[in-house]
Amino acid sequence: MLWHGVLGVVLLSHLLYLLYLPHLPHLPHLPHLPIPFAPDLWLLTPFLSLQAEHFSLKLLYPLKHIIHESPASFSQPSSLQAFLIMTQHNLSPEDIKQPIKQAVAHPWFERLERFGYAAQGMVYFVVGLLAAQAALGIGGETTDPSGALVAIVTQPFGKILLAIVAVGLVGYALLRWVQAIFDPEHRGQSLDAKRIAQRLGYLFSALAYSGLAFTAVKLISGLGGKQGNAAQDWTARFLAQPFGQWLVGLAGLVVVGVGLSFLYQAVKGKFRRGLQLNRLGRSGRHWAIALGTFGIAARGVVFTIIGIFLILAALHSNASEARGIGGALDALAQQPYGPWVLGSVALGLIAYSIYCLIEAKYRQITQP
Repeated sequence: MLWHGVLGVVLLSHLLYLLYLPHLPHLPHLPHLPIPFAPDLWLLTPFLSLQAEHFSLKLLYPLKHIIHESPASFSQPSSLQAFLIMTQHNLSPEDIKQPIKQAVAHPWFERLERFGYAAQGMVYFVVGLLAAQAALGIGGETTDPSGALVAIVTQPFGKILLAIVAVGLVGYALLRWVQAIFDPEHRGQSLDAKRIAQRLGYLFSALAYSGLAFTAVKLISGLGGKQGNAAQDWTARFLAQPFGQWLVGLAGLVVVGVGLSFLYQAVKGKFRRGLQLNRLGRSGRHWAIALGTFGIAARGVVFTIIGIFLILAALHSNASEARGIGGALDALAQQPYGPWVLGSVALGLIAYSIYCLIEAKYRQITQP
C-alpha cells in the first residue's frame, strides 16, 4: 500500500507545481495559517483551520490573499455580515446572492476549485489502484471513496497528505454548490427539464463531496474510520420513511440515468466541450480525449450498476441489496471473467484520475 501512496503524492505534487508554485513567494518565509475568520469565504473556516500533527498548511498560502485581507478591508462588511444585513431588510434573493457571487469571483476561489479536481482524481486513483491489485490477485480490495481516504491516512505522512486532499474535496464540493445554485454555464438561458436534472446532479454531487470532506476531517482528527456501508445505511433510512420504496426506486433510476449519461458523454465525446484543448499540443489533445473517454465510460459502468442495485433494493424493500462504488466493483469481480472485467474498469478509474488532473489545469470554469 506504500507505493500507491507515494504515487498519489507524486500526482498531487505535480499538480501543485502546475497550479501554485509559479505564483508563490519564497516558501521558507511563509507564516503559519491560523484562520480565525474569513471575510468572504467564511464557510471554509472549519476545514482550513484544521492542523494535522501540528502541520502548518503552508501549501495553501495562496488562500491567504482571500482570508487575510489588509486591516483596512475589515472596515467593509464581510459576505456573512452583508448577508445578515440584507435578510434583515427583506431584500430579494438576487440581492442576497450578490455577496456570494463576489466571493466566488475571487481569483483564488477558482484555484481552490481546480485543486478540487485534483483531489477528486487522487481519490479515484486510489480506488482504481486498489481494485486493479485485487483483480491481479496481489492484494488490494474493492472499496469506495471513503475507503480510499482510509488507505491514504494509513500511509507514512498520511494525515498530511489527507489534509491536502481534504482541502481539495472542499474546493470540489464548493464548485458543485456554485453550479447547483447559480448554474453559471447556462446563465441567461431558459430553465428546462434537462437543466433541472443537471442542477440536481450537481446538488447530489455537492452533498456527496461535502460528506467525503467531512469524513476526511474525522480521519485526520482520529474521530472516525471506515464504518459500515454508507449506501445501505442511507437506503435503510429512506425505506423507513413513507413512500420509501418509491423514493429509493426513483433514486436508483436517477443514478442509472447518470451512469448512462456518462457512457453517452464518453461515446460522443461531449466532455471535450469544457476543456481548453487549444492549449494542448496535438499529442496532449489525443491523450486527454483518450483518458477522458476511457475514464468517464468506466464511471458510467459503475454508476449504472449502483443504480440497478438501488432499484433492486426498492423492489424487495431490502436495504442490504444497495451497493456503493465498492459494492459495484465487487459485483463485477463475481461475474464470469470477473478479474478481467474488474481489471478493465479499475484501469478506467485510474485513467479518470489522470483525466481529473487534466481538468484541473485545462477545464474552463465559468463563474456566476
